[in-house]
Amino acid sequence: DPRADGRVALYDTSDDGFAGSAPLGPLPDLVKFTPDGNTVMVANEGEPASDYTDDPEGSVSVVDVSNGAGNASSATAGFGNFDAQSLREDGVRIFGPGASAAEDLEPESVVAAPDSQTAYVTLQENNAVGKIDISDTSNPEITDIFPLGYKDFSKPGNELDAVNDGQVDIRNEPLFGMYQPDVIETYEVGGETYIVAANEGDAREYDALFETGILTDTGGGDFRIVIDDDGESDTGDVDVDESAFSDGVLSRLDGLEVTARPPSFGEGDVSDPGPVSELYLFGGRSYLILDSDGQQVFESGDQFEQIVRNSDDVPNDIGFNADDNENGIDEESPAAGPEPEGVAIGEIDGEVFAFIGFEEVGGVAMFDVTDPETPSFVDYSNTRDFDIDPETAIEDEGEPASVAGDLAPEGLTFVPATDSPSGDPLLIVGYEVSGTTAVYSIA
Repeated sequence: DPRADGRVALYDTSDDGFAGSAPLGPLPDLVKFTPDGNTVMVANEGEPASDYTDDPEGSVSVVDVSNGAGNASSATAGFGNFDAQSLREDGVRIFGPGASAAEDLEPESVVAAPDSQTAYVTLQENNAVGKIDISDTSNPEITDIFPLGYKDFSKPGNELDAVNDGQVDIRNEPLFGMYQPDVIETYEVGGETYIVAANEGDAREYDALFETGILTDTGGGDFRIVIDDDGESDTGDVDVDESAFSDGVLSRLDGLEVTARPPSFGEGDVSDPGPVSELYLFGGRSYLILDSDGQQVFESGDQFEQIVRNSDDVPNDIGFNADDNENGIDEESPAAGPEPEGVAIGEIDGEVFAFIGFEEVGGVAMFDVTDPETPSFVDYSNTRDFDIDPETAIEDEGEPASVAGDLAPEGLTFVPATDSPSGDPLLIVGYEVSGTTAVYSIA
């Protein structure tokens, strides 16, 4: 039962033996140790039933393993002290039908600060990040929720390719992006903690609330956001106010994937909110650097799509914004673009680097984030074989999932030189579609 309480199980890697376990909240998602190794943190997503008759509260569990895995004890921090309407006014997306803040907030990824006293959790669908006091593991407390705001793709430096027209055309568009980060990591510079967030984007897709829609020309210059659910949900299509857009814009963007529940619609009612005058994408096609109070220090703009376009590893005619299991230029342009998801942070020779995986087109980008206000791009490596179309080879020809190389990076782990068997820093990447694990040496 995905809405029942879960558990975390701990194993000894020296012999794969079971070492202990502890209870958690509903639908545990991501598990992570604090840097000091004394605590395990788990983000409990608490997703609703498809008809929203049962919507468990999201939470973060803190598991004390300082006395050994066999004596693990857990405590859970919830969101019961937060008010839904107040969070909406602050800019947090609270929009589940009839949901309280505690029910609507859905933790995705959790990570501790370097001091192991504070942690941060992404609330992906809500476009926010929470801050947690874990100094007392028996009584953890979520102290703050930081709304992340929205990316304006009409501003210089925030260009994107949002059109599936078989061309690489990275340009400004009258669109907004909900950052909605998945994985986050932290690092410390000058005694200050910073957060790196991969702005993947994610939608709620349930029978009672299906927010993914496609911008569609219904004829005669009229446009609607058509709910992309094969007619299975209760959510209706949404009208678009054509007068809010310049001539030809909506026609060019026909087929764009957007939310049918934009930020201006926030009362938790699933009735028709239209007409809408702004279009919001899932994700920011970028990474964020935040300070310890959730304030934006840096946002990478259009770097990801420019990196892919200029990479020798990606043939633009079939690889730019390709799907994670199918070759074809622009397949993901109207949706997620490269779709950043996984993040790892590592220190090399006194400098701090962020590694970010691109889930759709594949590959991992490396950035020097030593100065959080002016990070710089270092390198991008994509070990996908674009000479082979994955969908055809795997589904039609029965080839193994790894036939086209590494597809869809999911989890990333940095290994410092001091822990590396080769003496060089390593990056280990797990690939979801190909089922492969790659180990990269960082020269």
